[in-house]
Amino acid sequence: MKIVADALDATFLQQGLSEEAKEKRGLAPAEPFSFFLCDDGKAYGGITGFLVYGALHIDTLYIDKAYRGKGWGSALVEKAEMLAKERGCSFAMVGTMDWEAGPFYEKLGFTKLCENMDYQKNSKLIVFRKEF
Repeated sequence: MKIVADALDATFLQQGLSEEAKEKRGLAPAEPFSFFLCDDGKAYGGITGFLVYGALHIDTLYIDKAYRGKGWGSALVEKAEMLAKERGCSFAMVGTMDWEAGPFYEKLGFTKLCENMDYQKNSKLIVFRKEF
């Protein structure tokens, strides 16, 4: 046995966790999602994450600088929230660095839960939650 980097498709990790969640709690597996802001086949932004155990987890949200401030980020979060509500989720979670998107998520109705300090260059991770 040995430890290797990036040698295998990591989906089996999620599958193993999903099997345990079903066995121990009767929970459905995590459902990944992604939506992209595109024009003429080129992506200018997007949102990724997963729906798991009744929650929407936003992993990544990015909008090209030229398209920021035009409502596209809000539209992508709204699209993810709509999917989550359709699947029976009752809240959303997201973590962002203090120099990234905190005010943006607060504007969308997210509430700060906690801050984790000690990242490089005096950065902090801020975790937000939003009830549906």
